[in-house]
Amino acid sequence: MTLLNPIWLFALAAIGIPIVIHLWNIRNGKVLKVGSISLITAASRKSSRSLNLLDLLLLLLRCLLLIAIAFLLARPLWKQSSANEKVKGWILLSKESLQEGYAKFKTSMDSLTGKGYEFHYFNKGFAKADLKQELAVKKDGFADSLNGKPVTYNALLAQLQAKVPGNIPLAVFTPNTFNRFAYEQSPVALNVKWKTYISADSTHSWLQNAWFTANKDIVIVQGTATPNGTTYQRFTFKPGDNSNLFEVKTNGGKAVVNLKKDAQHAIAVDTSLYSIAVYNDGYSADAHYLTAALEADIAFIPHHTVIKNYTSAEAIPAGQEWVFWLSEKPLPSAVRQHGKHILNYARGSGKAVDSWISTEPGLYNSSEPKVPLFKMISANKNGEQAIWNDGFGNPVLGSDKQDIAAVYNFYSRFNPLWNNLVWSDEFPEIMLKLLTSDEKVPDIINDRRIINAQQLPTISQAGRNHNLAAETLKSIGNYIWILLIALFFMERWLAHHKKTIQLT
Repeated sequence: MTLLNPIWLFALAAIGIPIVIHLWNIRNGKVLKVGSISLITAASRKSSRSLNLLDLLLLLLRCLLLIAIAFLLARPLWKQSSANEKVKGWILLSKESLQEGYAKFKTSMDSLTGKGYEFHYFNKGFAKADLKQELAVKKDGFADSLNGKPVTYNALLAQLQAKVPGNIPLAVFTPNTFNRFAYEQSPVALNVKWKTYISADSTHSWLQNAWFTANKDIVIVQGTATPNGTTYQRFTFKPGDNSNLFEVKTNGGKAVVNLKKDAQHAIAVDTSLYSIAVYNDGYSADAHYLTAALEADIAFIPHHTVIKNYTSAEAIPAGQEWVFWLSEKPLPSAVRQHGKHILNYARGSGKAVDSWISTEPGLYNSSEPKVPLFKMISANKNGEQAIWNDGFGNPVLGSDKQDIAAVYNFYSRFNPLWNNLVWSDEFPEIMLKLLTSDEKVPDIINDRRIINAQQLPTISQAGRNHNLAAETLKSIGNYIWILLIALFFMERWLAHHKKTIQLT
């Protein structure tokens, strides 16, 4: 037996209360009737006190009542062995790969079943089932998901560690797709033998994006995933084209496109306009460098993109995706309302520095481009998220939320006198990463990369011989409640019975 709240055992000291009451209980004197006291001589006054335990059964009941209350508060649990000697091991196979996984390892699974292995689904709950019956009536199902992403095998192993009885062998059969394994692994203490295979759908094609251009062409991005990696290919579909790959049609008044071999997975063609405004107030050279880089990025932005330069803040229309405020004037509130993202020149006097711009904070490696930095303004904002840093970790580009816009404060300039950013070959790429930072979501669902055998979950050797799952903890609180109620009624009955006898 184990206790969840053993501190309540100190309440057992309360049994001293009824014992003290019983010890100091003074018995009433007896009245003797005599005819006359004239012949009785006077005697010295004497007093005595009885310290004997009286009504031992009533005392015992009250002490047991207090003991039962103390144990109830301590929440006792009874350990029961859950190991089944007939079970030689578990076969684990997920619902989504039931048929295919069995077909790949039929001989091994049949052999293990003959040895007394139980079949359990390698999904949440690890439901036990009859493998032959499931194969006869069930098709492959869907993977467990969390926030739209498939639950990793590593997470299932962590749950399995608290479920599997004892140190029995586990035979796990899964596809070796990389998207089902976590990047960070925690060792588990299980007796696991893992078998993987390349799934039949290891090569997969889908449509990632589609949007209209200024001349009403449709740009289509097709993704292709293989065990070696994922690639994307861009196609331009012109009105009247008869493509062997794509099919364009209308659905509910909106244009949709799909692969001809996969008509069920059509995507809508994006008709929105991705507007970029560049405002300059005396920084015409900066605007020229920046506009040239942004125009080079248009081909890689997955939208119909338009870039316009402005010299008047009032002329900037609403609905801008990005506003580049190349000015030291305060940012007007109207501009904050007009743009989702605003890059703002920070105000202040620039100081000469000898450093570089790191566009990947925290990733200081040899392959990262380090742009020489000659001049910058000291950042004075707290709570900013650093987007670019200098070589000393100070923010060169910081982001904070203002009104409905994400405002980026640039503590340098797009000018060769301040840094070599505009002369860098990576300048368009750096700006493209900034423009599309909100859209860089890993495509986990379509990932078909395979995992290396050395990347399989780590199985710890320590702790295999002792698994808490071999014991089931069962609460006995209900039994103590029954005992408590029984003791209470017995104590009340005995106390009432004793009082009735004294009265008579």
